[in-house]
Amino acid sequence: MRDARGPQLPSDHGLSATRPGTPDDRPRAGQIRLSDVPVALIYLAVVAIWSTTPLAVKWSTDPHISFIEGVGIRMGAAALLTSLLLRLFAIPRRYDREAWRLYAAGALGFFGAMTQLYWAAQFVPSGLIALIFGLAPLFAGGLARLILGERVLNLPRVLALLVALAGLALIFRNEVRLDPGAAPAIATLVVATLFYAMSSVLVKKYQTRIHPLTQVSGSLWLSCIGFAAVWLLVDGQLPTAVNPRTLAAISYLALFGSVLGFMFYFQLLAQLPVATVALITLMTPPCALIIGWLAAGETLTARTLIGGGVVMLALAVYQFAAPRSPAQANNLANRR
Repeated sequence: MRDARGPQLPSDHGLSATRPGTPDDRPRAGQIRLSDVPVALIYLAVVAIWSTTPLAVKWSTDPHISFIEGVGIRMGAAALLTSLLLRLFAIPRRYDREAWRLYAAGALGFFGAMTQLYWAAQFVPSGLIALIFGLAPLFAGGLARLILGERVLNLPRVLALLVALAGLALIFRNEVRLDPGAAPAIATLVVATLFYAMSSVLVKKYQTRIHPLTQVSGSLWLSCIGFAAVWLLVDGQLPTAVNPRTLAAISYLALFGSVLGFMFYFQLLAQLPVATVALITLMTPPCALIIGWLAAGETLTARTLIGGGVVMLALAVYQFAAPRSPAQANNLANRR
């Protein structure tokens, strides 16, 4: 029986790689060992970082910047930052076949999901985006079962995820109103969510001993090829003017939302089941609303608090309703 956690790696994973035929990537002085950081702390860091991105995305919008320029500038700046950090901390790159396969899996999420998300965001409200991306744990759980053999979903967990989605629907009830022309954007968001889930599963499948910053950098640079191609096809014009707040927001999204956020995210995928990591998409919307209330004076209603409570309660049920492993089932049967 395949281990439900996916491929298991030595304890130094996320920092170095030494395999036959690959360079010696053992950590050097000045490198940060993510494997020494408790996984719960990394998980909370991703939730915290990605909870701030909706407000940053809102502040990064500019009438002089097209959707593809917005995501392309963000990811291009993030790619440059990763190259700078790799050189600064003397972290080696990887160009072998295993690494390229992993980079491509990550690029499926960076380019495949983000391009569609930014395009659809022009036509539908953020609440609907949050609701549709809340399907990610269901998609990821199903794909992980098919591709990885992970057994992370059962009936109680599926019901808990549906209750969490109902909580999101309650929070964004006023926003989830469909315009007649919104159908293409909704379909695009569903496909983007599938791309995001598939990327997570493939990153887990092709995981190798590699520093997560190297992994993020490779996926970002590969994605930049796609962003540049789409920009040439649909736009091809450079921005004429950008206000300082937009530049600051894009810089924040590049450093925190893309570089640090995805570095931690890839580390989580190496240590946790894919569906567990995908739960982040359910946690961030309520947290983002609270951050918007604190930082930008946005309205926080009783319905928002109740909906957020429903989401968190459903996630608690999900956590405690884990399916039994074959060994646990056998032990329970023997006790009877």
